[in-house]
Amino acid sequence: MITFWITSQVFAQDKQHQSELDKSEVPMEFVQLGESGLIIKTGNARFQGKRDYNMLFYTAQGDLLWKKSFKSNTQALQTDHITVASPDGSVVYHIELDRFRQHKQHLTQINRKGAVKVLEIDKKVEMGENLISVFCDEKYLYYLASENGNELSEKKKLTEKLILNRFSHADWSYKKAVLAMPTLIDGEFSTFWTFAGQQGKVKYLVSKTINPEVTQQQFDLVTIDPDGNVIGKSNLSFDTGNEWVRPAVSESLGENSNLHNGFHNLLDVNFEYSSSIHSSTWKAPGIAAGPSVNTGSVQNSARMMTGSFGYLQLDIPNNAIYISGLLGPRPVRKIAPGFGGFYLYKFDLSGKVLWKLIHPGTKELLDEKFYTTHGRAHDRKIAFFASADQKSTFGISFYRNMSAKKRVYLFDMDEKGQVERNRVNSEDESGEWESSLTPTLTARTKDYLSKKMKGNEKDFTSFTFLNKEGELLLLMDEKNRKMNVLYFKI
Repeated sequence: MITFWITSQVFAQDKQHQSELDKSEVPMEFVQLGESGLIIKTGNARFQGKRDYNMLFYTAQGDLLWKKSFKSNTQALQTDHITVASPDGSVVYHIELDRFRQHKQHLTQINRKGAVKVLEIDKKVEMGENLISVFCDEKYLYYLASENGNELSEKKKLTEKLILNRFSHADWSYKKAVLAMPTLIDGEFSTFWTFAGQQGKVKYLVSKTINPEVTQQQFDLVTIDPDGNVIGKSNLSFDTGNEWVRPAVSESLGENSNLHNGFHNLLDVNFEYSSSIHSSTWKAPGIAAGPSVNTGSVQNSARMMTGSFGYLQLDIPNNAIYISGLLGPRPVRKIAPGFGGFYLYKFDLSGKVLWKLIHPGTKELLDEKFYTTHGRAHDRKIAFFASADQKSTFGISFYRNMSAKKRVYLFDMDEKGQVERNRVNSEDESGEWESSLTPTLTARTKDYLSKKMKGNEKDFTSFTFLNKEGELLLLMDEKNRKMNVLYFKI
């Protein structure tokens, strides 16, 4: 079992915790809970064996609430794992799914005080054919599932039923509800319903209807209560003017499987992946990338699906909904797709448009031929971040080739949706550029990183998590295999 040791140091109202990492252990998942804290899960997959997990829960002020270590219940190469947490951090679940028996699930429940329960689910017939989304609130753990597994079929998805399965945290009692959802608009251009977020007892489900041949698009939101009753419906219509939508992979909170805000969406309505087999050395992409490994099935290709042409993000505390994506000068095509700028719409929760932005892209971005022409659809990553003061940042990132440094273009906007400044990663070496999900760093954090990263960019990887009072900085020392969590008070 991997041993973690934590040291604490307080300096000038700031805090630092340090953890020793095994050479094969990397952060695998982050759950960002804002004022309720941050969950970090790491794991070491042993070849043809079980996986060792470590989970750490930090408060928003950088204090370590608890640290737990546990083993997987199934073989590492047969297991998918999910971390979900209630928005207030009162309960956290580590969930293991056996790939060969997905109805068989092993769960570890941990409350805010660190008390642990080991639970199990084996209800394939009752719960539905395919698992779509998993989330929880202060009282229940929820599984969204399709009744017959037809959620990706253009014809059958129109009559597919959505099932809400509910488990009580307290006594593990179970309840099932078949939801009375509206009929999808179009089998070809509408995605099936997925979980978009929650506020208290209200849960938001979303379906996207995006036709890349036209400029008018629509997202549909349905709200349900914990019993599965539909309590509200709204549609968010928008157009992209003289531009047409383009596909991209979103790295925003809730859409990134490694970095999310208390829920994990299992249904890939955005890209459909397949693998080709050949032998090579591969370094996993993404925010939780690990060391290079030799493998025989490594090359992923992806087919863009309707969901990849636009993304929705809820900002319920500020009564806001954001929809964003990339644009091009004509309807998309496989050869020379022609990528340009981006669109960003802000709505209130009732569906009223508050402002819109159709941005053409900067000259420097449009001079990137890999971005505009040569890259595959899923090579382009986007992300959106809205701060508490209603200012926001939209990011576009990509690699020109396998050996190139990631290019990140950021667009910072004021509270009215006007672009205040453009940034590109060549202007800054502070470590803010690991992902397109890069909110503006506080001055103190930026100064610290600039000094720490100077000349050591290859040795460190950083992730930042903002809240109202301060900023948590996770700094991975790749060379010495240490993980530092620092808190900077604003």
